Amino acid sequence: MIKNIVASRKVKAVDFTGKTFDLTIVIGLPFEVGHDEWACPVSMEGLYKQRGPIFGVDSFQALMLAVKFVKDLLKDFQDKGGSIYWADDSKPASLNDLMHL
Repeated sequence: MIKNIVASRKVKAVDFTGKTFDLTIVIGLPFEVGHDEWACPVSMEGLYKQRGPIFGVDSFQALMLAVKFVKDLLKDFQDKGGSIYWADDSKPASLNDLMHL
């Protein structure tokens, strides 16, 4: 469980078999690990077991790489036949809508 949350989003997901589940994406506060090494916790509860942390040379890089990591995992999920929907309705959510990157 991520203690210091920077950002989170809840959506619905449907895998390639048609199974529907809740997906909670959480990015935590980057923390210093050592000299020129920072880590940023990432969780995608419902889709993957604990993921991350993602490492960078400073807090900014660790955070940006964590966001890119989440986008890459969601793209892979969709490429394998999965779909993502907004949590409050049945409208599909594109990666561009979710991430704006």
